[in-house]
Amino acid sequence: MIRATLLTVVLVPLAWRYLDHALASAINDLLAEVLGPPIEAHYVLGIVVLILTVSGIVARLLPAGPAWFAELRAAAILAGVVAPVSFIVKTLLKLVFGRVETRVWLMGNVPDGLHWFGGGQGLNGFPSGHMTICLALAAVGWRCYPGLRWLWVSCSVMLPFLLVGTDYHFISDVIAGAWLALVLYAVLTSPRALAFFRIPSAAGGGRAEG
Repeated sequence: MIRATLLTVVLVPLAWRYLDHALASAINDLLAEVLGPPIEAHYVLGIVVLILTVSGIVARLLPAGPAWFAELRAAAILAGVVAPVSFIVKTLLKLVFGRVETRVWLMGNVPDGLHWFGGGQGLNGFPSGHMTICLALAAVGWRCYPGLRWLWVSCSVMLPFLLVGTDYHFISDVIAGAWLALVLYAVLTSPRALAFFRIPSAAGGGRAEG
């Protein structure tokens, strides 16, 4: 985790300084020619988090049952904790940093930079919430269903390209979001957190419910 943090500290300012604007502008020109106006999907992530949160609550009310269901139940409970916590943390950080969103910057109305504690409409770019939540959930999948690691890796690799390639985020937003996901996952799967949230032991070796 220390190495990941140091790497993030180096890569975020480098990407911000040398890559973000040039790449976003180039992608915007390409998308305008090929696809037309971009599709907005701000509310999809919130809906997914809500579904996972409710699923986790429902899973807690169900008996463990057979082994396969116990594993599924444990995964749902863990995802039902990771998803909302990640959503809350990334939302608070966006409000604190207040970085302009990529598409808003491309319109030329707001200069890039940090608008401290001024996050809100059009100033929710940093860090990437999609990267934070999706990578944290991919880590949950890796933990609970290691046989599908190819799937979790594939999703984790494709997502940054989709976010940057559709001008949804700057590269630095995505890097910061990935780091935040790893930190949150490490914290939420620590023995103390697993015990606090009563995560079943079937969730990849977590502590059993008490």
